[in-house]
Amino acid sequence: MEYFEVERDIEDFLNGKIAVNCRTEEDAKEFLNRLKVYYGIFWHSDSDLSKKINWYEYKNQTCYFSLTYVGNKCLQYSDIDYYIEEGRTVFQYRSSQYQSSQESIIIDDTNLDRFLRGEIAVNCPTEKEAEEFLNYLYNKYNIMWSNEKKLSGTYWDACKSKTCYNLCRDNRLGYGTIDAYSFHNDCDILPYNSLFVSREQKSELNLNKKRKIIILNDFNLFT
Repeated sequence: MEYFEVERDIEDFLNGKIAVNCRTEEDAKEFLNRLKVYYGIFWHSDSDLSKKINWYEYKNQTCYFSLTYVGNKCLQYSDIDYYIEEGRTVFQYRSSQYQSSQESIIIDDTNLDRFLRGEIAVNCPTEKEAEEFLNYLYNKYNIMWSNEKKLSGTYWDACKSKTCYNLCRDNRLGYGTIDAYSFHNDCDILPYNSLFVSREQKSELNLNKKRKIIILNDFNLFT
């Protein structure tokens, strides 16, 4: 499932082309508040969006959809399956708090390159980590499942906290348990969080690289 980006996707949402999934209560409150303040949207029943978020019935499966009623934009809700069956594309909403926290996290190129070369498998102990990782792989590299399907599901429930992903031939993604990869595959297994470093750590790594270059250059001058 792709992430909802306001600047890119808001018009499609307002025009009823896509539905938006809010996996947490906080995400739902922020999204509905944005719709109310910036776009003047009400519930289909004409009630205020801030008085009721209608999230608790479906919880992390809750989706919101915009439609036009008597000339006005209004909101309805249901679960993910309903909108998928209706042929709607579903995007996942991320709160501004989540996005700002991600600004201090960047990819560690070394481990990511090893993953992209198929040298390592990545273990995602939580479903949230699996969703983040697969969304990144699809949006950044257009990686698909080995059966050529989009990465719209994580298959995390099959292996739970032991879930690992690795890149197979032709940039196709496979998954299995830690035990399976340890036994059958000649590759290292790294935890998901090892793919990321803070900006401070990255700056230090870059500084160390520059120091090494300076040292080598100084050495070459005297040899």
